[in-house]
Amino acid sequence: MTKVSSGEMGVNAASREYGISSRTLRRRPKSESSIVRLGRELVLGVQHERRFVALIKSLGKIGFAPDATAVKIMAYKFAEKLNINHRFSKVHERAARNTDLSVRKSEGLSVARAKGMNRKEVDDFFNLLQEVLKNNDFYNKPGQIYNVNETGIQINNKAGKVVATKGAKVVYSLTSSEKGENDSML
Repeated sequence: MTKVSSGEMGVNAASREYGISSRTLRRRPKSESSIVRLGRELVLGVQHERRFVALIKSLGKIGFAPDATAVKIMAYKFAEKLNINHRFSKVHERAARNTDLSVRKSEGLSVARAKGMNRKEVDDFFNLLQEVLKNNDFYNKPGQIYNVNETGIQINNKAGKVVATKGAKVVYSLTSSEKGENDSML
């Protein structure tokens, strides 16, 4: 193919030497690539869309997985920032092109729990628990530790669907209160 396109060898000579049909050799240079993409061109382009997908994945990993509306708004702002002439497709079409993304139902994660889950807070909690157990001599009297059952009405909102990495076990989105926050009664 390279000898024919560079002019070193004629089509008929290459056909005889390599055993390829001359019709194939004439047709092949006309098609620049063997992969033909049907439909409209990508609005953001392949490289920018990869960056956009990476942004969505990173937001999902830290507990801020965007919902479909947020993805549309982010795509609009992304295109505006890059001065790209845009028209946007549906989230499901973008997910079809990027098979590692899917629309999933998220699990609620309160702001308090998100802030509280760091190494310092957890270490402080267990140090305090150990101090309470030691001061009240609960290590020698485990029968003095009681279980408290919770009952009441849940006051948190229902988590919606978000766009996240396909195959992720749990996808979080922030809620206004703790999951299962109830009035406690003994």
